[in-house]
Parts: sequence; structure tokens; C-alpha cells
Amino acid sequence: RIQGGRRQLLTPYREHGFTLLELVVVVALLAVVSTLGYTSLRYLQASSASAEQHLGRLRDLQIAMGVFEQDLRNVAARPVSVGLATRQGAVSGTDVQLELTRGGVIRMDEDGLSGLMRVGYSFRDGQLRRHVWRVLDQPSDTKAGETRALVDNLSSVSFRYIGADGAWVEQWRGVADTDTPRAVELKFRS
Repeated sequence: RIQGGRRQLLTPYREHGFTLLELVVVVALLAVVSTLGYTSLRYLQASSASAEQHLGRLRDLQIAMGVFEQDLRNVAARPVSVGLATRQGAVSGTDVQLELTRGGVIRMDEDGLSGLMRVGYSFRDGQLRRHVWRVLDQPSDTKAGETRALVDNLSSVSFRYIGADGAWVEQWRGVADTDTPRAVELKFRS
């Protein structure tokens, strides 16, 4: 049919579908969105792994501080003999190590040991270590019966003590064998 000098088809012929240009644009957009999604997913996985590592570290620190706090809460005013002539107070320490006699230990041993034990803390090879001596009075060459690393990957550990006068000191010996500090500060850096 011809109308006004123009030719017009009665039924326009067009297949339903997309042109090549439309497909290229869609594929390009899909590639950009996929790349952004993949990058975001990798970032989230790395963040999650880092967060899990930090949470594990925090858990280890909380456990170590809990053990340390329990030892300090249960200090017993019982000095110890090390060797024949050396006597240590119930609490003795320097800026890098601490030893104390603690109670609160339930023992059901056949050898009739008391509910007291000697524990110590030291810093070595990047670790805060806890030492346990099951016998209080011992020969001078006795090593700790059990040593356990409480925290790894530390750069420094230090102890300070508050005496009866309220002053901080770097070493604790006590005036009498049964003297204990009013407070003990434990600092560590990783």
C-alpha cells in the first residue's frame, strides 16, 4: 500500500530479540559488576580472616589475664626456702619476672601436699610464661614442674608493684617474708 508517496508495509517485519550492540553492552556491564563483586568478596574474606585472628589473640590475652588475676587473688602469705640458706618472700619479683605462693588449689594427692603452690611468670623468647612448682620448699637446683606459654608473639613484658606507702617500685622483696604488694601491674606489648 502506498500512502502519500511513501511506501508502508502493512505488517512490519521485526524479529523479537536483541541486537549485537545490546548484547555487547550487557556483557560489558556484567563483567564490571562481576569484577566488583569478586573484589568485594575477596576483601570480605581477608577482613574476616584478620578479624578471626584478632579475636583469637584477644581470647588468648583474656585467658592469660584471667589466670594471672586468679593467682594474685589467691596469694598466700607463706614464704619459701630455696636451697639451704635462701629464703624468698610470699611474693618476690623484678621488672621481668614474678613468683608467688598461692592457695586455693584443691589437692587430693596421696602424698599429703597442702593446697598451696608456687607459681611464677617470666618473659622469654617472645612469650609470657607461667611456671608451677608443686612443692614450696625445694633445693636450689629445682626447676619448675610445669611451664606453659600463656601468650606468644610479645615484644616486651614488665611488672611493677605498689608498696604499703602507695609508691610504684620495679622490684618486690617485701620488708618481711609475708609482705605482699597492694597491687601488681603487668604490661605487655606485641
